[in-house]
Amino acid sequence: MSTLKRLWSCLPDLTVGILITTVYPHPPMELSARSDILLFTLADSGKFNFKEAIRLLQGAGPNLSHEMSVVLKVIWRCPGLLPRIRLFLWKLLNDALPLKGTCASRLRQQIPTCQVCEEGPDLALHALFHCPFAETYWFGAHPSLRVYNLPLDILGLLYIVCQSMQGSLFVHFANNLWALWKSRCSHIYEGSPLSTGSVSKQAATYNGWSRLVSSMTIPKPLNFLWNRAEHDATVGFSCYVDGSFSLPNSGGWAYTMFSNGLLQQYELGSGNAYSGFGTEIKAMHMAVRAAMQLGVHNGIFFTDCWQLQQILEGRLNLDSVLW
Repeated sequence: MSTLKRLWSCLPDLTVGILITTVYPHPPMELSARSDILLFTLADSGKFNFKEAIRLLQGAGPNLSHEMSVVLKVIWRCPGLLPRIRLFLWKLLNDALPLKGTCASRLRQQIPTCQVCEEGPDLALHALFHCPFAETYWFGAHPSLRVYNLPLDILGLLYIVCQSMQGSLFVHFANNLWALWKSRCSHIYEGSPLSTGSVSKQAATYNGWSRLVSSMTIPKPLNFLWNRAEHDATVGFSCYVDGSFSLPNSGGWAYTMFSNGLLQQYELGSGNAYSGFGTEIKAMHMAVRAAMQLGVHNGIFFTDCWQLQQILEGRLNLDSVLW
C-alpha cells in the first residue's frame, strides 16, 4: 500500500492536500556518511543511559579513513596552532560549524543561500572557500590558494592542504581560515564591514601569537596578572591566549613588574583598531618576550598606575599577587 493511499485512508482530504502541496514537491535530502545516529539503537539493553554511553565508547574503536587520520594528526600535533583554532578546524572537519545550511541539512530542510553573497549554499565549503569574497581573499593570501583546483569536500580539501603545506605554512593557512571565519561572522551578526585588508590584519595578529607559542623554550607557560583601569579585579592570562582582549580608548603606558623586581614600561598607541587587537596586544607581546629573555615565569601587566604605585611604595606585596 503506497504512502498516499495510507494518508487518504487515515487523514481528512484537506490535510492530505496540504501535505501533497508542501511536502511532496521537495525531494528528500540524503544524509552524508558522517550523519548523526541515534545512540540508543546501538544499546542492546533496551535503554540508554550514561553507563551505556561509557560502555559503548570503550568498546567502539575509531573507524577513521586514511585522509581523516592524516588531517587529525596535523591539527592536534602541529606546533604553533592556537587552541581555539585547533578546535575550529576540528569542528570544520566534522561539519559542526554553526551555519544555517548545516542545521537545515541535518533537519532535511532546504538549504538557505549564503548570507554574504546570497548565491551559493550556506555551507562551510562555500562560506570559507567558494564564496566570491573567500575566493578573492585566498587569491591574495599567504599562502595563496586557487580554490577552483581543490576538491569539493572539506576532508579532501584539508587533506590536500596538509600534504602540500607543512609546519609554519599550515599554521598560516589555519590562521587565515580562522580570521576569515571571524570576519564573516562579525559582518553577518554585527554589521562590521567585510574587506580582505581587515581579514589579513587579523590573520597577521594570529601569526604573531603562533610564532610566540612556537618559540616557547621554558618548561611552563608565562603567567601574568593583567590589570585595567576600568576593571575592579585583576585578570590573569598566559602567553597561550589568542589575543582576545579589548583595547584602551586612549593612549597611555603599560607596565610589567617581573618577579625578580625589574620594572619595564611600554607605550600604548591611541585610538581603536580591531576589537581585541592592536597596541595593547603588542605591549603584551613585548612583556612576554622580555620575561623569556630574563628567565622569569611570573609578572604583573597593567595599564593603570594605581596598583604600580602601591607596589613601589611598599603598600602591596608583589609576592602576594604573583601566580
